[in-house]
Amino acid sequence: MSNKLIIVGNGFDLAHGLKTNYTDFITVLPEDIKEEWQGILNEYDLSNPYWYNFENLISDVTLKWFQDEESGYFISIAKQKDVSVLENRIEYIYRIFSDIENRLSLYLLQEQKKIVKKRKNISEYIAKDDLVISFNYTDTAKLYSENTFFIHGSLQEEFILLGYKSGRIEHDLIDPKATKRAKRRLRELLSYHRFLVSHGISNEELGKYLDDFNIHLDCLFSGRGDFLIDYSSELEKEIKDAGIEIYDLLSPHPDTDNIDDELKNCFLEKLRAERLTQVPKILNDYMEQNHFNLGSILPEIDFKNIQEIGVLGHSLEADDDIISKLLLGCQNLAKVVLFSYNGESLCELESKQEKLKLYFNGPIEIHMY
Repeated sequence: MSNKLIIVGNGFDLAHGLKTNYTDFITVLPEDIKEEWQGILNEYDLSNPYWYNFENLISDVTLKWFQDEESGYFISIAKQKDVSVLENRIEYIYRIFSDIENRLSLYLLQEQKKIVKKRKNISEYIAKDDLVISFNYTDTAKLYSENTFFIHGSLQEEFILLGYKSGRIEHDLIDPKATKRAKRRLRELLSYHRFLVSHGISNEELGKYLDDFNIHLDCLFSGRGDFLIDYSSELEKEIKDAGIEIYDLLSPHPDTDNIDDELKNCFLEKLRAERLTQVPKILNDYMEQNHFNLGSILPEIDFKNIQEIGVLGHSLEADDDIISKLLLGCQNLAKVVLFSYNGESLCELESKQEKLKLYFNGPIEIHMY
């Protein structure tokens, strides 16, 4: 098994001649769609010459969707509106955003059809068995590695993940709809999508299963913080009277060693029986597989084995939660190799190095494409 881990970002596609920047995509976006999106930004006082950076801007817009505790009205940069009126507006805004997302997929599919030649320096660096974590939607990385994982979905899957990064500070009364485009939430949706596909759910059925999953996502990314399952008070009392917490029964590392196995299994079966009256079996199987936590956003990685991480075309600005997890998870990491391109400013290169040094204090080598 390879001891090298590769992180690939949009600059990797650009180095292969693909026009995958948002600035390129915007040039083919119809004027009426651009005008509608600009109108949304104007409504929220977000007029911006770089409005095509809509992953961040959808965060700025949705951050205004919370309710006043006393009046029940939504608060907006725009004039206060009746809840039902604003909810219709929310649906409209998401519809425009989804339209742009769909058009981006079609645009990237055309770019992906271009003949792409392998780069000599990259071929010498990436081996076929190296694990590549790609933040791109295109399959360019598969030219080099047979072990590529698409962390934000891919064109091949017909599922791309477009949203804002983790870490924004939200109002306590934020509406669940406002978190619909949070990347952490979208990654969970992608995880369930992949689970459904791996279990033979047809394309015709996928949409319904994913739509039904949204009520659980609302709970997972709210104050409740778990799936929308309500066990009967009778069963909860029976378990509590036995001196057991439901959480411990469902945890991957239960604190129930002093409880008879037969009793534990009995309770687990009762819990399962009640869940199956509320959710489809396949969703229950997904929850059980993940021990009722969020699904894994990373593939299986032998972190102890990784001695080198290569970064090709990732700005390291976005997706900090994943980048930091990868860097900090590799206890035996000996070096990081950072690829640069002709024309990259010294300031930009130094900025990337500083970001890497936040999580790794070893040597950082600079290689050229």
